[in-house]
Amino acid sequence: MNEFEHQRVLRSEREHAAATEALTTVEAEVAAFQSRIAEKLAARAHVVDDVRAGKLDEQTAALRLAIVDADASDLESLLLDAKQRVAAALSKVEETSHTLRMASDALVALERAETERALDAKIREIERKLLIALAERYRVSGRTDRRVFGFWQASLELRDAVNGSLPNL
Repeated sequence: MNEFEHQRVLRSEREHAAATEALTTVEAEVAAFQSRIAEKLAARAHVVDDVRAGKLDEQTAALRLAIVDADASDLESLLLDAKQRVAAALSKVEETSHTLRMASDALVALERAETERALDAKIREIERKLLIALAERYRVSGRTDRRVFGFWQASLELRDAVNGSLPNL
């Protein structure tokens, strides 16, 4: 087997695994930012409820809301950045998946070609042995006519195969 193609597949597998892992990591960051934003929205709602219930004065509530809103705004910016990194990571996963598929296909084609070459060599060796056996059969027959069909008949399967139709074995 071609070591280069095999190494190419292994390298592609590693790159695809790394890209997939990076995507998982950035997707986890997105989920974490979304969770923290949800917490900020809940904290904001809690402050509003406390003002309505008379537990907080409006000045303290305004200060708390400003802090919560600033935090939420910062988190929204971080979330937007993380979503852009998800898109880039997803693109990288697709790219490495395509590269892996191409490398795997190339390796399969190479292995098939190598197997075909090996089988062709075996067939040539079998043909050579058949021709040697036919020559010996001719000598043993004592015939003077060198036409093979005069002293030997190939099986129907072999005749079909030689004429272009592989038999069902």
